[in-house]
Amino acid sequence: MAVSALATATVLTACSGSDSGSASAGGPSPIVIGVMAPVGTPQVDFGGIFAAVKASAAVVNKQGGINGRPIEVFTCNTQYQANQELACARQAVAKHAVAMVGNNNALVGTAMERILAQAHIADIANVGPLTSNYQGDNTFPLTWEIGSFFPCASKELAQKVNADSVVMVQSPVNVLDTIASMIGNGARTNGLRALPPIVTADNVSDYSPYVAQAQQSGAKIVVLGLLGSGPQAFVRASSAAGAKYTICTALGLTGSGGWADLGAATNQLYVGATFRPLSEAGSLPLLKTMLDSMAAEEATGDKYANTSPQVFQAQSMGAWLGVQAFAQVAKTIPGDVTAESFLPAITKAKVNLGDIIQDIDFTKARSAGDYQRVYNSDAYLWKWDSPSSQYHLEGSVKDTLDMAVG
Repeated sequence: MAVSALATATVLTACSGSDSGSASAGGPSPIVIGVMAPVGTPQVDFGGIFAAVKASAAVVNKQGGINGRPIEVFTCNTQYQANQELACARQAVAKHAVAMVGNNNALVGTAMERILAQAHIADIANVGPLTSNYQGDNTFPLTWEIGSFFPCASKELAQKVNADSVVMVQSPVNVLDTIASMIGNGARTNGLRALPPIVTADNVSDYSPYVAQAQQSGAKIVVLGLLGSGPQAFVRASSAAGAKYTICTALGLTGSGGWADLGAATNQLYVGATFRPLSEAGSLPLLKTMLDSMAAEEATGDKYANTSPQVFQAQSMGAWLGVQAFAQVAKTIPGDVTAESFLPAITKAKVNLGDIIQDIDFTKARSAGDYQRVYNSDAYLWKWDSPSSQYHLEGSVKDTLDMAVG
């Protein structure tokens, strides 16, 4: 598939700018989808989500679009501000978006979802952390992102590293408190001792005291719930201390810069993820298509489309698959594809996502506590291989939702 063809196959509009046009004069009208995420902010930078939605839409358009109509994408930078998340939702309504795909909103979930729901706009493959993204009748998550932590407390990992105990080292953030409690439930379900979490101070630069606490705890597996470059700093400090424990974290919180030159602790470094690793592309055609499309997007100058393990953002995969799911459902609608016609169609739909994740049946939701609409809670255990600078699949964990509730 030629890079130039993929790169020009999608139409992009910016949330703060005017539409750049959709189809050629006299051509079919586009089907509008949108995506919101914080990009270029001091807190987080999820530009990979925008890159993935654009790249995935390009694939669909190259294949003929939605029954001959191209997908048009608009992106909206939330700037990690609550008011801007609401503004992005209102932008979707104003642009008559059929769906939002791959959103990452972290501050105002319920109010944002209400704006979309009132306009019958589906929220597909939201990769944000809020429980409200799993509650409304218009929410259709493809993965349970919290589940990416649970391979770290699984029998699969415990058996590989001969572990009997787990401790979480976490930043002082409420959502991580909740995750630590869930991981404790999961560990006990799997016959492991869950030790009290180790909570860091804000704005940590020296992780050696927390490494010492982890060593003193006697835990065989240390689960990292650290923000920013915390995971890299903790691994480096663990190497300096000669720590013997296994380190595991969720792919979405692996920080920036990868694991190169961080010392011996990387030899026992694992991550949990909600999809199969990119190294499986040789056996998964849709995964290869994803990588090719991201390469095409990167060739346009989009730095966020880089898929090297050092910089690839886990949230990008969910967003890319979300567009593919949207297209599969939209193609089943016999008449005009609108927000009003799409929403009832997806509630009856099943989508095949090429074994990158399991097939999704949107007629069958499960729930656990505040997570009321979970269609897929499977996760995968990856191991970091320092010589090749790649992740390799080590196993899978079914139904992490069951582990969460204990």
